Amino acid sequence: MAYNLIPCDREQQFLLPPTLDEWLPEDHLARFVIDVVEELDLAPFYGRRREDGWGRAAYSPKMMVALLLYAYCTGVRSSREIERRCNEDIAFRFVAANTCPDHATVARFRADHGELLAGLFVQALRLCAEAGLVRVGMVALDGKRVKADAAMSANKTRAGIEEEVRAILAEAAEIDAAEDRALGDARGDELP
Repeated sequence: MAYNLIPCDREQQFLLPPTLDEWLPEDHLARFVIDVVEELDLAPFYGRRREDGWGRAAYSPKMMVALLLYAYCTGVRSSREIERRCNEDIAFRFVAANTCPDHATVARFRADHGELLAGLFVQALRLCAEAGLVRVGMVALDGKRVKADAAMSANKTRAGIEEEVRAILAEAAEIDAAEDRALGDARGDELP
């Protein structure tokens, strides 16, 4: 099986000394997201690609999933903003292996794989919980009222987390649709 994919090499050397690996500290969120994506089952994403190597080379699903996961973790929902960040933001460049998928590619990937992405994001949260980054447990109270900045609505169930992931994907789709109506094929940051 030979997939026709654009290489995703985060160890790529430059003519100048720095490598992508030197750009971010070891404990940066982008590195953690990449490590989490390495643990996810991405076989369904590869199953949609032609196995004969024909057609235009595509971005690696591993990179695209990591890019969307990192973008959504940092509050970036717009595909145009993701494209812009891949050009300007070191962490986004690191996740994208110094490539820059255009906004249409990002939006199309998210739209084509929406349900798969939702399942992966919930799976990623589970891995975060196993790594100790998220605490999952039960808190019991004796009924005493205490003034605090907390609410019952702040508690999350599995169904609530899945619904929130779907809401994030829907928000991203709405933002992209509004930007497509307003900007057409343009990125929106071009100089006049």
